[in-house]
Amino acid sequence: MNLFERGTRPDLEPPEPEPAPSDVPPPRRLPDPALPPRRRGSWEEAALTNVDITELVKRQIRTVTRPWHK
Repeated sequence: MNLFERGTRPDLEPPEPEPAPSDVPPPRRLPDPALPPRRRGSWEEAALTNVDITELVKRQIRTVTRPWHK
């Protein structure tokens, strides 16, 4: 088998395996604005969701808050 058939260089190490799906937390989904408001989980989860919504809206209206003002 030549290098073109293998697709890799012989001196490279094999890539590291991807983490198992149970190791990676699922991405947080933002609530659909077309639906009525509902609970967003615990206080911590709700706060993180609110921050994500705020950052999304800021990007949409092209507003940037400097990190030292956060």
